[in-house]
Amino acid sequence: ANPGGYDLRPLTVGEVIERAARLYRTNVVAIWRVVVPLIVLTEGIYALINRSTVPAGSYVVNGQLYVPFGSNVGGYNGAVLVEGLFIPLVVVPLLSALILRVFSQAYLGARTDPQAALGFGLRRVPGMVWIGLLYAVVVVVGFVLLVIPGIYLATALSLAFAAYVVEGKSGSAALRRSRELVRGHWGSTFGALLPYSITAGLLSALLPALLKLLEHG
Repeated sequence: ANPGGYDLRPLTVGEVIERAARLYRTNVVAIWRVVVPLIVLTEGIYALINRSTVPAGSYVVNGQLYVPFGSNVGGYNGAVLVEGLFIPLVVVPLLSALILRVFSQAYLGARTDPQAALGFGLRRVPGMVWIGLLYAVVVVVGFVLLVIPGIYLATALSLAFAAYVVEGKSGSAALRRSRELVRGHWGSTFGALLPYSITAGLLSALLPALLKLLEHG
């Protein structure tokens, strides 16, 4: 066993899920101490940008923005574009790197201060974005080739971000390292990722609706 109390060996799907849940329970407070302020800050910036760029006299009906005829909406459209790019290109890579850092260190028995993990995550954002773009291109090509190759590649390359954060592998080297790690364990990797993917999909669908309710409630 390593200092974190986890034996380093191939795990069954059930063991992967159980250990992930245990890691989350023991680190959730530390993680959310950083994640919550970051989300609040992001939403605050969005609200400030929207308030300062929406043309005077505009109004919202059923979530749809209506502006006076002839208004200059260039500033607002630009703000929407920036907001749409900021989440996938900054917030998501930052949070992913931060959480991977804290969990990987905890698994190995080395506690990481969330503030230090935040700094670590900020430095890894460009690399996370580059790996994400490579991953997306390869997986999309796989789905174009009759879907099954896409599912295979999405699973085989799923550890690329972890390879970058934990081992320092960047770009295509991270993708190759992920394939090496998954080789011989594709089925168990897919089984462990499936509940995560379903949960992430549901949250992605529900969170925007929840934010709209909060904004107009």
